[in-house]
Amino acid sequence: MNISSREKGGGALSALVQGIDAVAAEDIDGFTDAALGEDLVELDRAINRLEGERLRRLRRFHRLDGAARRGLSTHHWLCGQTRMTFAASKSRVETARALEELPETEAALLKGEIRYEHAAEMARTAEIVGAEVMAGAEKMLLPVAREMNVVKLRLATRFLRHCIDPDGTLKESNEAFRRRHVHLSQLLDGIWILEGVLDAEGGAVLATALDAIAGPRQAGDERSPGQR
Repeated sequence: MNISSREKGGGALSALVQGIDAVAAEDIDGFTDAALGEDLVELDRAINRLEGERLRRLRRFHRLDGAARRGLSTHHWLCGQTRMTFAASKSRVETARALEELPETEAALLKGEIRYEHAAEMARTAEIVGAEVMAGAEKMLLPVAREMNVVKLRLATRFLRHCIDPDGTLKESNEAFRRRHVHLSQLLDGIWILEGVLDAEGGAVLATALDAIAGPRQAGDERSPGQR
């Protein structure tokens, strides 16, 4: 009896696709805002779990030389098959491989407790500080990842790197500081365009200030957050 590659890999994914089809077929017009809010949170958690599963399978695919058998690197194969950008596919391959040495981080992602961006930041930090240092730091950084967004986690990993290599971190900060700039230009129709690059600290200060100025949307205010 011939067995398809899908059957060799297991039928759980087919059941998952059927479940997604069932969710997509739901009539949400009668849902309350509270119910929709709960759904959005649950969907977000499910997406995070799927990201973790994709990385787990991607690592196994890489080990089996799945892309190499087709004359490609794994991230080039991923680009072609999923239409990811080169940077996004390369990041996922590197993160998938690094998570093998970060079992608690991978477990948290597979449970939907953290996002892919958190896992990628943990993986990037492990590459910089080394597996031995990260083995001890993982337990300290994971609570930050579970409770905060990736920007706050990046601040924590930056502090870790500063403790280990203060000179290197200072050099990196100075380089980012030198790259900062603001450019203001005007189009022919009179519209002005503002562009710029800020270092981490400057960007955080500006973001905090803009959030304070914008404030929550008031009743009847149809402007987007950016417009406010």
